[in-house]
Amino acid sequence: MQAEGYRATLNHELRTPIESCIFLLDKLLDEISLRAKDPKVARQCQRMKMIISQLTFAQAFIEDILNVTQLKSDDFQLSEAAFDPHKVLDFIKGIFEPLVKAKGVALNFNVV
Repeated sequence: MQAEGYRATLNHELRTPIESCIFLLDKLLDEISLRAKDPKVARQCQRMKMIISQLTFAQAFIEDILNVTQLKSDDFQLSEAAFDPHKVLDFIKGIFEPLVKAKGVALNFNVV
């Protein structure tokens, strides 16, 4: 019972605002990207994409926490799902590429 309250609180207090932020940033990005020919606007669009990416990462982390609480309460079922490893690596690259570029090195992935 305590785990259920924890999940409900986590869902309401964290997931809902993050989902709202992602939605609003996506809409704002759509509007701004129409003027992305301006280098300053293009940089702003890239930064907004990074923010959306980080919020999406936080959202996935929260989902992982919720899954762990379900595991502990025996209320969890595993299911098989297909995924695209290229998308996973692109997501990872999007997170670390600015840090890597700041250090003057390259970040490359090869999927075999």
